[in-house]
Amino acid sequence: MNYQQYYNARIQNTRLVDTGLIGKSAYEILESVVAQLSDGLGENNYYFEKFWNFVDVLENPNNHKVEIRISNLNCKRSGSFPKRWLFNPFLSQTDKEIKKWFARKIKQIAKIEAQDKHQEFTFKDNNFSQMEYLGDGSRTVAQAVEVYKNLIKEA
Repeated sequence: MNYQQYYNARIQNTRLVDTGLIGKSAYEILESVVAQLSDGLGENNYYFEKFWNFVDVLENPNNHKVEIRISNLNCKRSGSFPKRWLFNPFLSQTDKEIKKWFARKIKQIAKIEAQDKHQEFTFKDNNFSQMEYLGDGSRTVAQAVEVYKNLIKEA
C-alpha cells in the first residue's frame, strides 16, 4: 500500500479540519499531540482515550497540507480494560474549536516538558530549545509556537 492509498483509507468517514499548515514540522507537532494523548502524557489515563480514538492527523499527499481528521462515528467501544463506550467529543465542535483545542494542547505539552526537565517555561518564537514531547526530538519550541499561532489565527 502506498501513501496515497493509506491516505484514502484513513480519510473514509471523517470530517476535514483544514489547519492552514504545510510541512513536516507542523505535521510532526500535531501528530505528537495525538501520540502524547495515547502513549505519552495520557498513558493509562482513561480520560484521554475518548480524544485520540476519534482524531487523526494526516499530511495530504496531493498538496502536502496538514489535516486534522475527525471521525464521523458517534461512539465506539474502548480497546482497553475496563471495556466501556467512548463518545466522540469532537462531533459537536466547530473547526475553530478543534483548532483551539489542538493549540491549547501544544502549549500544555510544551509546559509539561519544561517542568519535567526542570526548566523555566518559555513559550516564545525565539526559543530554539529542542523538544522531545512534540516531534521527533529535532523540533524546537519556536516551531511549536509557530504551529500554535497559526492554529489560533485560523480559529
